[in-house]
Formats: sequence, C-alpha cells, structure tokens
Amino acid sequence: MWNQDDALEFSVMEDMLVFRSLDEDKEGNVSAVYSVPNVNGHYKNLIQNLIDETKELKQQFVLTYLNEERKQMLEELFPGKFQFEEHRSRAEYIYDVEALARLSGRKYHKKKNHVNKFYKTYDFVYENLDATNIEECRAMSDLWEEQRVERFELTEEEKKLGKKDRAVRRILREEKSFQKELRAVEIGLDHFEELGLSGGLIRVNGEVKAFTYGEPITKDTFGTHVEKASNEIPELYAVMNHQFALNHLGDYKYVNREEDLGFEGLRKAKLSYHPAILLDCYTATLCE
Repeated sequence: MWNQDDALEFSVMEDMLVFRSLDEDKEGNVSAVYSVPNVNGHYKNLIQNLIDETKELKQQFVLTYLNEERKQMLEELFPGKFQFEEHRSRAEYIYDVEALARLSGRKYHKKKNHVNKFYKTYDFVYENLDATNIEECRAMSDLWEEQRVERFELTEEEKKLGKKDRAVRRILREEKSFQKELRAVEIGLDHFEELGLSGGLIRVNGEVKAFTYGEPITKDTFGTHVEKASNEIPELYAVMNHQFALNHLGDYKYVNREEDLGFEGLRKAKLSYHPAILLDCYTATLCE
C-alpha cells in the first residue's frame, strides 16, 4: 500500500525477512524483521552483511523501526557502533480488544457516552467489507478527501512559521503526505483480497459513512491500517472502532492501530483509548 515512491525491496537473509527502502535524501534505510526465533548469531551476521553491502553501495546504513528489545540487542552485538534516536511519532499503539469492545470502567466513560449517543440517534448497520460493498467505500474515501483537505493540523515546526509560510507548507503536505495516504487507501481497496485484507463498514440510513480494514499480524494481534469516517457525525470514528472490535476482532487479544505520525490531535485520540502497549520505535545510524 505504501510502496509508492520509497522503492521498497525485500529479501530473505540468514533466515530472516529484510525490508529496505530509500528515504527522501536517497540514503539507504534497512528494516529487519524476524521470521525465525531470536538467535543472536543469525542477527549479528545479518546486520554485518547489510553493513558491508551498504558500504559497497556508498550509502549510509540506517536501521529503522527498532523496538527496545532489538535496540538493546544491537547495542550488545555492536557496542559503540550505532547512534540511536527515539521516534515518538512512530511508536505503535496496541490495544486490548476486549477493552475496546466493552468500554467499561471510568476511563472509558466519555467514549461509551459518545457511542451510546450515536446508537440512540441514528439508524445504522454494521457490515463486513467485501466485494459487494467495496465500491461504496471508494465513494466514502472520496467524500473523506473533500472534507479533510482544509483541516490539516500544524506541526510544532509549522506553528513557528508565518501564515504565508504555513500555507505553503500545508499545500506541500497536501500534495505529498495527504495524497500519498489517499493513494495507499486506494491501493488497499484495489487489491483487497490479494493482500489478504479484511474490514468492516457502517451504514447510516443506508449510506456508507465509515469503513476500516487491516490484516492479522500474528495469531493474537490484528493490525488496523485504515479507518475513515465522514465528519458529518462526530461520533463515527468511535463507533467504527467499537463496532469493529465487537464484530471482527473476537479471535484476537490485541489490535495494533499504528502510529500517530506526530499529529497532536491524533495522538490525543489514540491515547484516549488507553493503549495496553505503546511500542517504542528507534532508529540506529551506523557511526562513521
């Protein structure tokens, strides 16, 4: 879905699945994901091979999306060889499915009130997302695009700029980040079955007003990649989240709802659901 301009590549090395992409500055970024048990010898050989290959290509070696465990392992295997940087905006929010489905207790009181308000007010139906309704989700995505285009949140850096500079920056973000996200959603819908995706939607008075989809990550964890809702009804995102947990995620213990990308509003929303795990994310850059 996101392999639009990052030239994502993959390979199997030392019995491990490895992804590599190029960032905006065309520097080599490598992200390694285990496909075998945690064996230090294999991991050390893998990293050394990648370092050697990157040097031959005359690129900077950067290992991305490391959690705390992988960070510590890298420090032990290559002491003093890497500089680490934590990326809070890339930390992944992982929730207990039962908690999202029940919304019980004081900490979910406001969420439950919002959801119940919707249930009492609107005539709605939850459906599984499949070939019979996927075109309606495309139309819903187009509506979301129209509603969202003027509502970008400013980053801390942009808040320091003048209005004119902020306007220019917002246009660039619209053309780059926003359009890239829309394209990713479209690719997911285009190749829904091929990618092994599954999801759900909500109809209000017969019309699709929200949809979501993702895929299993492990036997006990589902990953939600996309969640879109019309802003005509403020409670729709909370309702989509609740209905999906109730109707689709019963076989899973956790749901990974991914990162907040550094957006203050999105971070606040994700924290309000009280993640069971906030998975740290580090980048390791090879010291010269």
